[in-house]
Amino acid sequence: MTRPEVVTAFAAAFGGYGERSSLRPSPPSSQHLRAYQGRAAGAAPRWIAHRTGWE
Repeated sequence: MTRPEVVTAFAAAFGGYGERSSLRPSPPSSQHLRAYQGRAAGAAPRWIAHRTGWE
């Protein structure tokens, strides 16, 4: 079983990756990728706050 802090750390890493990636130019083959990454990055802090009770 995975420890809760490991899942929370993954969410933080995923959010950081999405934030950084969303600022890069869009690849021609996937025009909506950066918008998706930006939305995912925005959801990560809310998910972390919900998981940890930091709301």
